[in-house]
Amino acid sequence: MEIFKQNIAYECAPLRASSRALAEGTLSPPPGMPPMARILSIDGRAGGSGEAVEGKLMIDGAVTLSVLYLCEEGKSHGFESVALFKHAMDLSGAAAGMRVCVQCSVAELKHNLTPGGLEIRARILIDCSAYAHEELSAVSGAKAEGLEVLPVTVTIPSSEILSDELELRDEARLPRVADRLLCTNGFCRGQNLSMEGSGCTVSGTLRISVLFAAPDGTIVQAPFSMPFETRMDLPESAESAYGSVRLLGLECSLSGEDIVTVDARVELTIVAASTMECDLLADAYATGVQ
Repeated sequence: MEIFKQNIAYECAPLRASSRALAEGTLSPPPGMPPMARILSIDGRAGGSGEAVEGKLMIDGAVTLSVLYLCEEGKSHGFESVALFKHAMDLSGAAAGMRVCVQCSVAELKHNLTPGGLEIRARILIDCSAYAHEELSAVSGAKAEGLEVLPVTVTIPSSEILSDELELRDEARLPRVADRLLCTNGFCRGQNLSMEGSGCTVSGTLRISVLFAAPDGTIVQAPFSMPFETRMDLPESAESAYGSVRLLGLECSLSGEDIVTVDARVELTIVAASTMECDLLADAYATGVQ
């Protein structure tokens, strides 16, 4: 008797886990800026990455805080600072080598201004997915005298997650002359994904809001957009793809009286989906056997 086997590779169903982490510390204005007398507003955004170990996910994250305050002279100032955090999450079935996707958001942000600085306490929501590729061998056929077989065609879906980081740099003109930048905020939005040959083209928009002080002391908010486009190679077996973008880092600086230079880091995540058809042995029985 001859037995024929076929190797099948597929991606297992994702393991999901969610948790909360705490990032806290004391902030001070950068050198050259006056001390804080009163806090006007604080905004925060969070991001992170993860690594799978046996039974756990190890998360490394950062919270970027934008602080707007008044000094003792009553003038407004702003700065950004980063608070780092680490967090471990129990996840049954997690193993080394799994691909981990992490989404973080700031759920709660508390502050207290003291003579020693601005005490910050941020509560972070963490949502994680862990994926692994599995392989198995299945009987696809058998040959023997007097043996009849019943084959079946099985369609197996599979997917592969790809990621890339983009460096974006551009300049924008402010609506009026700026004396100093106070704080900046932004977010990313994907607009279109199209598959072309062995890759896909992704376009999106980075939306930024700059808060600055004019020479007369007026506080001005200037929103503007930065479109971007990039291409990513896909596996040869990819039949469809979808993706998402998120803002990892944002820095703005004045390069002229009314010109702001933007440096941003954007993460692009693509899920490439494919299917594989296998003819497997569903049943077999012998005939003509005494």
